[in-house]
Amino acid sequence: MKIFTTQYSFENNMIQETQIINDYGDNEYKNFKHEFENKTYLYLCIEKPLDTIISNETSIILNDIRDDMPECMYLTKEEAELYNYKMIVNSTNGLNITLKNCLETIMNSEYYNITSFSNGFDHQFLEDIYKDKTQNYHLFLGS
Repeated sequence: MKIFTTQYSFENNMIQETQIINDYGDNEYKNFKHEFENKTYLYLCIEKPLDTIISNETSIILNDIRDDMPECMYLTKEEAELYNYKMIVNSTNGLNITLKNCLETIMNSEYYNITSFSNGFDHQFLEDIYKDKTQNYHLFLGS
């Protein structure tokens, strides 16, 4: 459980607001989230069970497309495309690809390694993994 306290001042009248935010998930999820956030520069904000099926395929390409983000606004198309990243995610059970398979692939990638993070992107909150209209799989990163 996380407790956030915010104080506001309206002409010397102090108002204090307290929010209690419960961490999502069971102990397995919480332990995995802790490991994920210690190995990557991303914050895991996906509140779904780790066994959530992402794909019925045994292998997918997961795209992290950043060339349309504000940080790339002043770069040429070629420079911006250097920040795009693709990774292959394989199922471990030979049947389906789960959220955990995707997160383990991200966690074990040098691209997201916490010690190599220097690309200056503000988008560090992993909010979803989704399939778009063209049947491609993507990361949704927020800031």
